[in-house]
Amino acid sequence: MGVSSDVMRLAVPARREALGVLRTMAGNAARLSGFDYNRVEEARLAVNEAASLLVVNGRSSTVRCLLTADDSGLEVELQAEPGPTVWPPELWTDTLEYVVLTAVTDVLELVADDPPRVRLFLGPSPTR
Repeated sequence: MGVSSDVMRLAVPARREALGVLRTMAGNAARLSGFDYNRVEEARLAVNEAASLLVVNGRSSTVRCLLTADDSGLEVELQAEPGPTVWPPELWTDTLEYVVLTAVTDVLELVADDPPRVRLFLGPSPTR
């Protein structure tokens, strides 16, 4: 990440209706990184899809999000506590989430720690 960065942390209930808060925070962080309108929307979409992966089975109670924004881009780490029972999700490369995340992110990593994590990086311009 660049010289000066903004770090944001947020925890929300692990319910789909609460993920809007994470989307909003991602959009604001992307704006701080100088993203254009389309890239801001892609950052919001990426965070939503990644968080959805973590809350899919209803087991989790909290989703934690760490965003670091600077002029080089937006780095995001999401985790659910407790995590999903199966991680990464079975056949996840056949899902809409996979298609969306690989289309809009520069780096995508599903980490099988305890709790499981999703890590994303989006530069100000897509690398497609």
